[in-house]
Amino acid sequence: MKKLILIAATLLFALSARASSYSITINGTINSSSTASGYSVGDAFSFTITLTSTFVTIAGTNFDCSANYAGESKKVFNEWGCYSSLQPALLESISFTGSTGTYVSDYSYDDLQFLKWNEGASVTTDLFLMVLATPNGTSSTLAVGSNKVTYIDCEAAFSGYDTLNGFGSETNVYTFFTDNSDTYTASTFAGDGTHIVLADSTTIVFTPTSIVITSSVPEPATDAALAGLGALGAVAFFRRRRK
Repeated sequence: MKKLILIAATLLFALSARASSYSITINGTINSSSTASGYSVGDAFSFTITLTSTFVTIAGTNFDCSANYAGESKKVFNEWGCYSSLQPALLESISFTGSTGTYVSDYSYDDLQFLKWNEGASVTTDLFLMVLATPNGTSSTLAVGSNKVTYIDCEAAFSGYDTLNGFGSETNVYTFFTDNSDTYTASTFAGDGTHIVLADSTTIVFTPTSIVITSSVPEPATDAALAGLGALGAVAFFRRRRK
């Protein structure tokens, strides 16, 4: 009986610890435009963002999905963002090769976009990804050594992909990630494109080679089995207490 209770307690703990996880990793190599110390041209580089599990789409406030965005060059896009501490947070964490510390947003501009760009009369063939983030100058400790990160603008094109599932229509960011979890060949969208700015005004600039969208959602059947075993253990525990 004691063993059953112990096993059930362990399973309940495991069940409570299981959670969905959504992330994007952009892999690439450091290019010649990079000026930050500790990085050399050609070095492998990875940049990863993880979403919070509590982001809620608020139409007209922290989400846009449009065929044409007035005043800008966006043409068909999905855009999720957090622009105020009163809104649900979008980004749980940011990390990259050589980074230390923890990212904390200043809530002025955390933005995730999947879009096609309107270049004059034509629209870009490939879909591209844009991640914009501004760390809080006081509480964020994301840095390279003692050199804090002050701004992030990471962009990468999905080579050979002109659309994704739900592109231009899906409002739920978690559904979008789940429906598009895969590894994609990537390239630079425009100019240097992808860069991380440090406190001493140097930058980490890399050329994207792949984009990995990950969605890890617990299987309902597995969770149901764990919950059932946990309930069995709870029943055994209370029966034992009555004796």
